[in-house]
Amino acid sequence: MKLQLKPFQYEDLARSALQDGAVFSWDTGLGKSLAAYLWPLLKCGFTGGSSALRFTRAAAAGLKVKAPVLLVAPGDLHQQITEEGQQHLGLKPTPLDSQDTFLRLATLDPLTGLRRLPAGFYLTSYTQLTRNGVKDPPSFDGAPPSPA
Repeated sequence: MKLQLKPFQYEDLARSALQDGAVFSWDTGLGKSLAAYLWPLLKCGFTGGSSALRFTRAAAAGLKVKAPVLLVAPGDLHQQITEEGQQHLGLKPTPLDSQDTFLRLATLDPLTGLRRLPAGFYLTSYTQLTRNGVKDPPSFDGAPPSPA
């Protein structure tokens, strides 16, 4: 299967690769999930795959990003993002569902003291980032509070 980008998508990706960040607001069905992979590949560099990367499954074989990339998306889009990456580029992000998962995958850099993930795509949600390590609030049964 060949992925055919529209001219404006090539132009947007090329322009955004010159910046330190990008927000793609393409209409529904115009490839935002793929842009989540394509922009980091352009920005960070990649190994494997065809040097021309013509966006076919065969051309993308062995494709790897040269740096760790964190994709942050609503949880209900995780399956779509994963499937798009696998189908078109042969890439599957590693889910980061908790701080424990991050700590298990990361290594400690002895020079900086920072934890680093190996190069690759990682997927998490805003909810997982904001609730990380925080206990769930107590359940609410709907009963009025008891007098103190």
